[in-house]
Amino acid sequence: MSSAFPLLHPTQELEPPGFPARFTIRFLALTAVRPGELRGARWDEFEGLHEAAPVWLIPAERMKMKRPHAVPLARQAVEVIEAVRSLTGRLPFVFPNGRSGHKPMSENAMGYLLNRAGYHHRHVPHGWRAAFK
Repeated sequence: MSSAFPLLHPTQELEPPGFPARFTIRFLALTAVRPGELRGARWDEFEGLHEAAPVWLIPAERMKMKRPHAVPLARQAVEVIEAVRSLTGRLPFVFPNGRSGHKPMSENAMGYLLNRAGYHHRHVPHGWRAAFK
């Protein structure tokens, strides 16, 4: 991975210790889901991570169109989930709030991370979806 894209290659200096925000940006890029759908991801929504066709099943209540959505997961996305599991696997949310593990990540956390990495006014979390259109 090129150093031109530091958020796609996890680095320690971009975030507070122990908080998996860097993984959210990588997972967002690999799945092209909406940031709000990602923030609310729970461990019990992931199925078949060690099988041939892993999937993330997002419930209807978190989807914009209020219909459940199945997101097929590439090997790289599964690797991100497995890396995050060692940090947050005992909490309800895959990507928890930095201050309270029992709440979802802040709505602004991914944007702040992009800003700190030098992407201010150049990229936003929702921008990954536009790249896939």
